[in-house]
Amino acid sequence: MKPPAKRKTKNERAAEIGVSVETLSGFARGGTDIFDDDQIRAKIARMRNAPPNLKPGWLPQVAPPMTTGDDPTQIDIESIIGQLANVTDKHAAQTVKLQIDGLVNAYKLREAAGKYVSRTKVEEDLIRIGAAVKGAILRMEADLPPMLEGMTPAQMQKVIREKTEEILNALSDASHDIWKDNDES
Repeated sequence: MKPPAKRKTKNERAAEIGVSVETLSGFARGGTDIFDDDQIRAKIARMRNAPPNLKPGWLPQVAPPMTTGDDPTQIDIESIIGQLANVTDKHAAQTVKLQIDGLVNAYKLREAAGKYVSRTKVEEDLIRIGAAVKGAILRMEADLPPMLEGMTPAQMQKVIREKTEEILNALSDASHDIWKDNDES
């Protein structure tokens, strides 16, 4: 026959778990058998904050992720229902809630990513529009003097208006092409 196993002291048990003797005594006052591993794990899982020096083997287990694949918006509803049905304490409920909140936020981010363009892309497009404006103004500057030579002020105004309208139409087309390119990418 084997001799009975020597029972550990409170100090040894506290060191094994990674808590202070005072914390372990508090567990015992709360009705937890401090020498029962399952009861200790359940007590730690119910705590709002785990003791700071808790040994890795005593840390509460985190539930597996509820998503499938790399897309966080592909939610496995059955997994969520299963986790909610198996919640036995406050810590587990908070973990499931955090996972659900994370999935909702991931979905919102994914949706927003489809609606907004990056600042770099906007800056690049504004540079392209600016270059088109500059080119149009330089063309107008070069084209107008010979066209206006010998005209009356009313005739000059008409030619300038037509040339301005032509440039604005060209810029509108260029702007349309830029936004069309963005929609395709």
